[in-house]
Amino acid sequence: MRFSLWLPSAALLALANAGCENTVQVEGGGGAGGGSPCPEGTFETDACALNDCIVVDDTLCQCTEHASCEPYEVEVATCDGSVAFNCRSVTACGETLFCEEPETCTAVPVCDEGDEQVPACANDGTPCYQVELCGAVISCIDNGLAHGCPPTPPSPQQSCDQLGLVCDYPLDDGCVESWTCIDPAVPGNGAPDGGFDGDAEQPVAPYVWETSGIVCVDGA
Repeated sequence: MRFSLWLPSAALLALANAGCENTVQVEGGGGAGGGSPCPEGTFETDACALNDCIVVDDTLCQCTEHASCEPYEVEVATCDGSVAFNCRSVTACGETLFCEEPETCTAVPVCDEGDEQVPACANDGTPCYQVELCGAVISCIDNGLAHGCPPTPPSPQQSCDQLGLVCDYPLDDGCVESWTCIDPAVPGNGAPDGGFDGDAEQPVAPYVWETSGIVCVDGA
């Protein structure tokens, strides 16, 4: 169950009339950096690209992620009175949901295929990420595809979650087939004239995969 706090104001109504039909007003409480009141998971913008924004202290913030439970968790109405092994709230982009971890959670975290599990991530520039599952956390060195990339090349316009994620799939000739998770409503990212017109079909997900084609280094 998701909760969104709607607080109409003159600024909010003006933004809604500009095309942000799914805009919610939330209280400020820490910015994403650079003095912006936009919280983590959003960035400050002048226009709501895909009707997926919040307003913080009269500032329009475009969402880049949404609240979600982990795969091993179950979304519940509230954590009040829960007797589960673990129950927590997750808030992102103006919405809050509650996630319950069953007491029988026995799944074991693993690294992506081809990656190496290490005791901890070092601060030496080596690509490294963490995987959390059922209360256990492991660290993994990225030896292959970037963490979050599909195991095989995606299809054009297939939905994706991590804006800006670049996935390079090696080919036999030393080149790579490169794909990027883009926002189709941003100019230069696949949408003509910087957005969708009134007759265009809106994307099912906020972001989609777009290929950069075959990329080869010198000599390949």
